[in-house]
Amino acid sequence: MKKAFAWALCLAILGLFAASGSKGASAAAISVGNDPNSRSQVDSYKNFVVLDTNHPIQADGHLTGFSYYATSTSPFRFLLVDGNNVVKWMSDQITPPQLGANNFTPAAQIGVKQGWDLGVYFTATSSIPFEVSGASAFYTDNNSGQPSADNTLNFVGSSSRTYSFGATGTATQPDNNGNTNPPPATGKKTISAAMGWIRYTAGNLNRQANFFAAQRIANGTSTGYGFFKYSDADHNWYKAKINYVKISENDIYLAGPVTAASQSAWMNNWIYVKIRQNKKGHAGQIWGSFVDSATAISRFNNNDLTDPSDGPFKTKGNIKILKKTHKNHWNCWR
Repeated sequence: MKKAFAWALCLAILGLFAASGSKGASAAAISVGNDPNSRSQVDSYKNFVVLDTNHPIQADGHLTGFSYYATSTSPFRFLLVDGNNVVKWMSDQITPPQLGANNFTPAAQIGVKQGWDLGVYFTATSSIPFEVSGASAFYTDNNSGQPSADNTLNFVGSSSRTYSFGATGTATQPDNNGNTNPPPATGKKTISAAMGWIRYTAGNLNRQANFFAAQRIANGTSTGYGFFKYSDADHNWYKAKINYVKISENDIYLAGPVTAASQSAWMNNWIYVKIRQNKKGHAGQIWGSFVDSATAISRFNNNDLTDPSDGPFKTKGNIKILKKTHKNHWNCWR
């Protein structure tokens, strides 16, 4: 399981770099959600929404196909949700044609944005299983009803879960400002990336995070792009857009603005985070703090990457780092 997850991270990052390594805009593989494998548990709720946040969409693009594992033929609908918990798209009703692994192909490609998550609205009882592992899954109340596009979901709880559904598609690598289809940039190149999910305890509170971050060098300065998503056992959460990245053999430094949060006081802050890989390639430690944008930017511009104020905290989870070793060749460390 851990090896499969690690290689999935590696392949996802390699897919993104396929775009940055070519001239102009080119298609790269993106994915969201999980594999459609058999899992041991099924929800008892009905007429409700569940949102899986294990593997958000890595870049802007289009989804072309969905996969899921069915434990019954109860109908459901896929939906895509942005960082503000707004429903951006919902499928027509799907009735599984058979028990086990199934595929669903939408009538047209679905435009998506980096950081969106995939969820399901179950019309009756749940027909897709899960296991208790991974990032937080958020859910609406039992019999809360079917949402509509542009509705903001009212989640009543969350727990660590991995559901047996996912989707794949193609993307065009966004530039550092989040724009797709950028022209080739002189003096700017992507040199490394990291992706993973981690769990840790701080202040007697269980916490978890998942992230994707790619480092670029432009005119001698480390910039970057990606996302960082945090949640905890008190059901607080935030999402940040990553603008600055520095990756070494074992350490990952991230900084960027909070774009959505459960606490209004967290908005308008930047995060400054350090994640350390242990010798086995798994997560080892994390540091983090809220800072203002000027402080975060100056740390990267001046190469003053001291440890963030909170931490270190011992972590569990999986991380994969990808490093460019020479022209058009990428190597997944560990």
